[in-house]
Amino acid sequence: MKASSKSIRTELATTTTAMTASIHRKLSTLTNQDNAMTISNYLVALESEINPSRNYKQDIVDVLCNLSTRSNDKDFKQMKRQEDVLAFLNGLRKSESEDPLHK
Repeated sequence: MKASSKSIRTELATTTTAMTASIHRKLSTLTNQDNAMTISNYLVALESEINPSRNYKQDIVDVLCNLSTRSNDKDFKQMKRQEDVLAFLNGLRKSESEDPLHK
């Protein structure tokens, strides 16, 4: 059962309370709302297991939002390791000319 737009907005607002406005905006404007809820649920689970810093949580939201966007808003549950996740991660690598010393 899908959540209503209002309940999704409320959940995302609650999850991103201590985060910057840009991170909240990035998460709440994802085209795939299922992915936004997955990210939100992950943050809630993360907070119950460890006490991550605000910056760490913001970095997670940023990377996962970028993954969702760069995969044409494909549902996280439908993503495949090779096709989607590794392609995204390889796209973040610097080229040899940009980083000849691999730093």
